[in-house]
Amino acid sequence: MKKLILIRHAKSSWSQAGMSDFDRPLNQRGINDAPKMAGRIRSSKLTIDQIVSSPALRAITTAEMFSEVFDIPFENILQNKAVYEADPETLMRIVSKFESSWNTVIMFGHNPGLSYLVGLLTGELYDKVTCSISEIDIHIDDWSHCTAGIGSLISYDFPKNS
Repeated sequence: MKKLILIRHAKSSWSQAGMSDFDRPLNQRGINDAPKMAGRIRSSKLTIDQIVSSPALRAITTAEMFSEVFDIPFENILQNKAVYEADPETLMRIVSKFESSWNTVIMFGHNPGLSYLVGLLTGELYDKVTCSISEIDIHIDDWSHCTAGIGSLISYDFPKNS
């Protein structure tokens, strides 16, 4: 069994007109929410084998905040350009190429791709709000066997769910 934790980046700032979407930073709410949500996962005592993230500033910053809570060095985060603006089929291909030795992976990305990936894997539709966490058990022994409908949504959490 594999576990995939899909996290949409924390709330981003729109305060700088003309800034590229890729370079948008987190706003104060995002900066506050990311460590809080990381703590919620940390309390479940999961062992994280790998963090994969879109390199877009808001996603990689969120990933970095989570990595600090898990004591995972920033250099160990695998940045994958294909996660940025990916559709669910692209995300599925990325997941299917994960190292077989990774049992629990956190992937940070964007909507609508992540919301649709949850639906593709589990059949359950959720609009992933910023910094939301979808924990999915994938009923396989090797990521290369990851296909539609093979997962079970274990939990869905978000910052205002207190």
